[in-house]
Amino acid sequence: MKGFVLNTGNETLSGGLGNGITGVHISNKEGIYRLIFGGMDGDGVFYTWYRVDRERGDSFTRCYDEIVDVSPAKTAPDNRNTAEDDKRALESYHKLKQELIDEGLISGHE
Repeated sequence: MKGFVLNTGNETLSGGLGNGITGVHISNKEGIYRLIFGGMDGDGVFYTWYRVDRERGDSFTRCYDEIVDVSPAKTAPDNRNTAEDDKRALESYHKLKQELIDEGLISGHE
């Protein structure tokens, strides 16, 4: 099957799903650089082979290729946000809301 090979410098992982989607996602939210290698099967179950907050300057390589051996998923099927994710999301919400209030685009009264 087709899938990704991810080399983080410390480890090499391969992942793919015969019936689903697989991808490598990079995000930078509120200064947190996160690398996630995962997928979702045809039944809507999420699989994660790698999920780590990285530092500026960290590097990795990824290759889309024919996968023979799939690395064991580190998390599946629990795809819930962590308490820290929820805390960051709430802080971001309050920050953005305050910016809208300061710009006069919404009122501060609820």
